Amino acid sequence: MALSGVHICFGYCNVGSSGSIQDTLLPFRAISSQTMTSGTTSSISAPAVQTTSDILLSISASAPIFYAVGANPVADGSDTVPKRRYYDPSFGREDIFVSPGDKFAWVFA
Repeated sequence: MALSGVHICFGYCNVGSSGSIQDTLLPFRAISSQTMTSGTTSSISAPAVQTTSDILLSISASAPIFYAVGANPVADGSDTVPKRRYYDPSFGREDIFVSPGDKFAWVFA
C-alpha cells in the first residue's frame, strides 16, 4: 500500500564513518512513529535526550508539504514569523535534529 499523507518517526541517531568516508548521520532506535493522512499536528512528540545521541525526526511524504517543528508548531503560514519549511518527496527522506518534546505539524504545499 502506498503512503498517503505524511509519515514521521522520532528516534535517536549516531554518527558513523567508514575509513576515508566522511562522518555520516545514521538513524537508529526508533522511539515512536505516526502516519497522518491530512494536515495536522502530530499526537506524538520527540523523546527525552540521551547522553549518547541526539534526537532525530525522519519525514516521508506522498506529496510536497510545508512543515513546522516545535512545542506548538504552526505549518499553515498563519504564524506572524513563518517558521515553516518546505519538503518535496523527490528529495528522499528528510532527517532533522529536534529538541525533546517537539511536535510536528504539516499542510500540503
